[in-house]
Amino acid sequence: MSLIKWSNDLSINVQEIDDQHQKLVDMINSLHKAMNDGQSQQIIGKIIKNMVEYTESHFQLEENYFEQFNYDLRDEHKKEHDQFIEKAQKLQNDYFEGSIRIGIETMQFLKEWLVDHIMVSDKKFVQCFHENDIV
Repeated sequence: MSLIKWSNDLSINVQEIDDQHQKLVDMINSLHKAMNDGQSQQIIGKIIKNMVEYTESHFQLEENYFEQFNYDLRDEHKKEHDQFIEKAQKLQNDYFEGSIRIGIETMQFLKEWLVDHIMVSDKKFVQCFHENDIV
């Protein structure tokens, strides 16, 4: 069973960003499945590493558009990205060091952060993107 189900509610109606958000949802769901299935530390570690790297590149894409379009909330939005990346990298490091295991609390944090970020912060830039012909 998926932890996050993609729906039109999560869509921001910017295809490139929606595609990347769907991939992030898939990655979180893969991590959740691997955790529930008792997959090896190596497999879970690889999923975490790929998820962190993909998230960084996704955030960079959004931030490049923010700069290009002079988006007025870019600094606030980038700060959210930076805080999440810091937490995700700590999670990754702690996991590889063996000081934490991926559990329901971690999965709930990932789910809530992504859904809240899309539904609140990302929806704020939609008008700016559409005005600049990014749909």
